[in-house]
Amino acid sequence: MREVRVKVQIVNAVLHFRPFARLRELAGKLDVELLLGYKGEVLPITRLLALIGWELTRGAEIEVVVRSSVDPSSALETIVAFIQDGLGEAQTNISHE
Repeated sequence: MREVRVKVQIVNAVLHFRPFARLRELAGKLDVELLLGYKGEVLPITRLLALIGWELTRGAEIEVVVRSSVDPSSALETIVAFIQDGLGEAQTNISHE
């Protein structure tokens, strides 16, 4: 199992269930194991309620960890781009400063 990781800042005003669910769906389509880290805690994307409990807001820095039996770099790039684009939320909820 190969692993890549990177830190990313949240651009959404607030992260709630729907954006995390979209991220979980994307990880499934990419066929990778996705974990998120915040303040020393690392959780799989499948733990939606625990992730929501982090109460992430714009500017929070998370660690994105992608694991795969094949090269996970491409999947990591796709996931990071999705996060930086606001996780499918309306542009009024995010800032591109």
